Amino acid sequence: MTNDKLYLEGKLEGKLEGKYEGLIEGMLDIKYGADGLALMAFVKEVTSIEKVARFKELIRRSKTVDELKEFLKNNVG
Repeated sequence: MTNDKLYLEGKLEGKLEGKYEGLIEGMLDIKYGADGLALMAFVKEVTSIEKVARFKELIRRSKTVDELKEFLKNNVG
């Protein structure tokens, strides 16, 4: 794999992470208000796109902020 290709893949992944974070922030705000937004610092520590995508889906299905906190506790880092 060339350095240019690695650079482009990294750049694309960074853009995806940014879009997911913005989407998640909006979802947390709409569904849980300030309590949901308080989780964003932890969301930013999730290290894989796949986990971020799973968290986004969990927001849709969750009934409480505690469900989201549990996911983050097990998936940060």
